[in-house]
Amino acid sequence: MNKIIKVLCVILVGSLINLSIIANNENKNLGHAKINYQPLTLEMHVKDSNLIVVADVEGIVEQINMDGASFKISKIKIDKSIKGSVAKGEEILLLQTDIVEDPIVKKNEKVLLFLEKYNGKITSYDNTYVCKGLYQGQYKINQDIVKNSLNNNGLKIKYNKPDNINLFIREITNIINKTNIIN
Repeated sequence: MNKIIKVLCVILVGSLINLSIIANNENKNLGHAKINYQPLTLEMHVKDSNLIVVADVEGIVEQINMDGASFKISKIKIDKSIKGSVAKGEEILLLQTDIVEDPIVKKNEKVLLFLEKYNGKITSYDNTYVCKGLYQGQYKINQDIVKNSLNNNGLKIKYNKPDNINLFIREITNIINKTNIIN
């Protein structure tokens, strides 16, 4: 009887491990990173970002492996500049690390991005940016509904935001206008 119970326990544990592997298959080879920037308020995120845009993802233009890490550079075409000096139709590059906390944008996605200028050794392109706060600075837009890029993975942003893209842009713009008056 004890042998049967032990065998059943081994089978049960093995099944649970397999289910866990299947559930995480989407991120199977992705590493994790400790996020060193976590905006506590939308005001903080707006203030700390060099550029805030609504854009269309045109696709990955380069993949780079360096020092054991994998990076992807995507071409982003600006649809609307909310903060910063880029024009509609201008193309910029988005550098992302291939990790869970920095979900890679996909071709033909419409996104709202909180960006900061990239300055480092991975790429020397002048017009390269990274998401400020990784997933916290990346929102997917689908039929005017805006969702954080990791809503379904248990990682949450620290502040609340409207679900409608137009209301979210208006809230960001109000913060920028209020900040410009104060400065």
